[in-house]
Formats: sequence, structure tokens, C-alpha cells
Amino acid sequence: MDDTERDAITEWIEGVATDDLSPSGSTRSDITANDRSRQPSSSPTRTKSNLASATPKIRYLHESADPGSELARELLALLTAEDNDGWEPETHEIDKVSAASHKCDAQLRSESSWVIEVVRPLLQCAIGTLPLECWSVQTETVDPKYQPRYTARDTYSRKIDLVVGFPTDEWPDEYERMAALSSDRCFSHITHPHTGARFLGPGFEIKASDGNLVEAQVQLGVWMAGLITWMWERRCKGALPPPVVGCISIGERWDFYIIYGVEIVGSARPEVRVWGPLSDLDARTGSRKATTLLAKRLRQVMKYTESQYFQQLLKAFTPS
Repeated sequence: MDDTERDAITEWIEGVATDDLSPSGSTRSDITANDRSRQPSSSPTRTKSNLASATPKIRYLHESADPGSELARELLALLTAEDNDGWEPETHEIDKVSAASHKCDAQLRSESSWVIEVVRPLLQCAIGTLPLECWSVQTETVDPKYQPRYTARDTYSRKIDLVVGFPTDEWPDEYERMAALSSDRCFSHITHPHTGARFLGPGFEIKASDGNLVEAQVQLGVWMAGLITWMWERRCKGALPPPVVGCISIGERWDFYIIYGVEIVGSARPEVRVWGPLSDLDARTGSRKATTLLAKRLRQVMKYTESQYFQQLLKAFTPS
């Protein structure tokens, strides 16, 4: 064998080795190269099932199941109750969102188009003048210590698209009070300097019309489990952090979930439960009427978030 042939064989072997080591394809940028080499390779369905054995455990409950939480039941009752405050979304905002939804669906637009043209404008409409903001967290990382673990060293890492949070300029007294109780001034499970220093509420995972529901449930469950775990780590002894709303939008369809922690005897971490999708809260963005009803549903979520949710969250962090 001459040198040319030997070099060609060596180059071919190196190419094969590189191919074998390359990470498997992913539709999202939420798993780093290092994560890919350590993440268990499985389908979304297998991963969803395996999360029941993670630390903390993440259990997905059918809507007919007993949630095992009075706070979760009370939240569902609140969100399904008739709201008589008289709030109505602006007609031009509803028309714009409904038209954008139709366009994105008819043209088979990408996930990013749904986020920018449909979901975010609708969330901002529902927030209105409430002291809340909608932030993108697509590229922001959850602190590894709040990621569910599948071995002693390795974690599940997933990201979602949007989160509703509490801007510091709208809640200066609350942030000042909580800063006095927190040496690190970290108010969420995110490592980013902005959202890591803000209290967070409902999370939203968005997919195009052909998106995978189970994959979205895994992303929402893992990300929100980080938030719940952070709450329970920071709570004062015996205090119960509030349940939080999670939402998955696949094309024109919107599914709502209630996510919360349940105390486990002998464990410092809670079991995280994802209850839903809850058919009593289902909504769509297809017609103008349907979009209006969805906006009102989201308004109820925002009102709960800026009142009962935040009050209970701060109470859980405050020594009695």
C-alpha cells in the first residue's frame, strides 16, 4: 500500500468517526452540543414517560384525574368562572390576530411566524394595562440545578418560547422587599441577567400547525418544572407556592395546563404535576369570535397572575 492509498483510508476513517460523533438532528436550539452527547436518545413519547422517574419527578395528569392539590382545583374554578369585569379586547387587535392566524395556517408558516404575528400580539392584548410583560425566552438557559435529572450528573434541558413576567419598574416595592431576603437577587430559574432577575409566571410553547403535541408537552413540562423547583427551594418552611398556568399553541389550537408542586415525604424537592390539557379552557384563533373568547380567557390568566399568583408567591418567600 503506497502513501497516497494510506492517506485516503485514514481520511475516510476520520470522516466516519466524525459522522458517528455528530449530534443527532434537532428542530430546536435548546440542547447544546455537550447536552446532546449526554441527553438520552429517545422519542418525545419515551422522554415524557421517563420524566416520571426524573428528579424531581414530572407527572402528566389527564384532566379527569384528581390533581391532588386544592390550589390547582381552585385555579381551574377561577379560570372557568364567568368574568363580569366588563373587559373587552380592542376590535382592531382581534381582527389583526385573527387575520394573521388565518394567513399562517393557510401558508403553512413557521413556528417563528406564529410567535411573532399571532401569539405575542394576543398575549400583549390580554395584558393590556396590567403590570405584566411578555418576554421571549427561546435562547435563555435554565440553571442546571433546576433542570430535572435522569442520572446523578445529567439533566433534561428544554426551552419554551414566551413567558409572562413582572417588570421591576411596575413592582419596585416588591422587588426591594424580596431583594432584602435574597443574597443573590435571583428571582427565577433562568441564568440570563434580565429574566433571572425577574419573577416569572405563565409559560407558552408555540408550534406551527404541524407541530408535535407530545414534544411540546415535554418542553413545557421540563421548563416549568424548573420554575416550580426554584419556588420550592426558596420558600419558607411549610409555605405552599402557587400553581402556575402553562399553555401550548399548535397552529390555531390552544391548550391550557395547570402546573404545580406536590410535597413528597422525605424529599426536599416536590413532585411536579402538569394537569391537562383542560378541555374547559380550550380555545382557538380561527374566527374573530373564537379569537375574542381566547383573548378573554388569557385575560383571566393575566388577572390571576398579577393578583393571587404573585401575592401567594411573595408570601411563600416571606418569613412569618
